[in-house]
Amino acid sequence: MSELRAIGIWALLTMSATAFAQTSDTTPPELIAFDFNPKNIDVTGMAQIVTATAEVTDDLSGPSSVCVTFRSPSGAQNHGRCLSRTELTPLHSTFTGPVEIPEFVESGTWSVSVFVNDPC
Repeated sequence: MSELRAIGIWALLTMSATAFAQTSDTTPPELIAFDFNPKNIDVTGMAQIVTATAEVTDDLSGPSSVCVTFRSPSGAQNHGRCLSRTELTPLHSTFTGPVEIPEFVESGTWSVSVFVNDPC
């Protein structure tokens, strides 16, 4: 290829693929409920565990994963994880899991983000 470029010939290869399905999953999963406990923790002497629970539904393929991130007031610190599926029906799932908040993290009110993923 470099010999071709040296004499001014550039090659561009464009490819495409087409997927065929009887039904397409184009609607994202929906977060129905989310909670975590405890709401207040003291990490001055040791790390603490916050347990997060999410309830998710989907119209076709079912949710593949749910991840949560706790973010410090300044945004400089983030702690999170993907939750484990604890209840499953084909289109409705509950995910839960512990998130460790380390000792001596920033004080204040932290925000939480929930990410729901679709396998398609």
